[in-house]
Amino acid sequence: MTPRHLEASRVLVTGAGSNVGRAVCALFSRHGARLALADMDAGRAAASAAAAEGDAAPLVLQADLTRAGDCERMAEEALSRLGGIDVLCNTAGIDPPGAGRAHETREADWDRILEVNLKGVFLACKALLPAMIAQRSGAIVNVASQGALLALPAMAAYGVSKAGVLQLTRQIAADYARDGIRANCVCPSGLETPSRDRLAALGAEALERRAEAMRRAAPLGRVCTPADVAWAMLFLASPMSQFITGAALPVEGGATTALKF
Repeated sequence: MTPRHLEASRVLVTGAGSNVGRAVCALFSRHGARLALADMDAGRAAASAAAAEGDAAPLVLQADLTRAGDCERMAEEALSRLGGIDVLCNTAGIDPPGAGRAHETREADWDRILEVNLKGVFLACKALLPAMIAQRSGAIVNVASQGALLALPAMAAYGVSKAGVLQLTRQIAADYARDGIRANCVCPSGLETPSRDRLAALGAEALERRAEAMRRAAPLGRVCTPADVAWAMLFLASPMSQFITGAALPVEGGATTALKF
């Protein structure tokens, strides 16, 4: 019988309508998790819920993670409907292609990227931490990026936002360990299907050039998939990693291990 590593665990996934969010929903449900799926677009969260393979239908919530009130309502409803939250997975993020090198990045793009990618993670964690403190347990798994570990060309705001997610994760790990709470993050390379905002700006030829560059960069010789990220998040969310906190787990086929010439 296949192990169910999240049997009866109550899991809240933010950014659940993203490619990674949908993969997390499908995988975690197969491992016994009871899910609450939150997204700014409730329709996209519902589509991810339809991919669930568990016994109970996921709870679908609409929330703008950049608004504290939305995050508080999201937390209250998830806690009330599921009877508590054992795992928080933050997968939301944006990557607008117009935000390039520092002097080329519009202030509005800088503010929006940090608001969604970093402030949204902060507000979601802030809303759930009191309940985890009260129950003396919890696991938080955030999605950072390969760009939190090294500089990505012409992606200044995105890299800064993801480096902030990594440091926020470490800070939570250090500050709440005595409360029984673990916090870790995954650091994926670019996915086989880019974010919606970048996908809209790239044609077929540009997408293939992007994929080929990522294949060359990774010693394992292929492009990261949402399922790759979801498997890493399952490990960090489950008792398999019960003595791991404050970690940044690269999910990039070895791309950050070697200098390429």
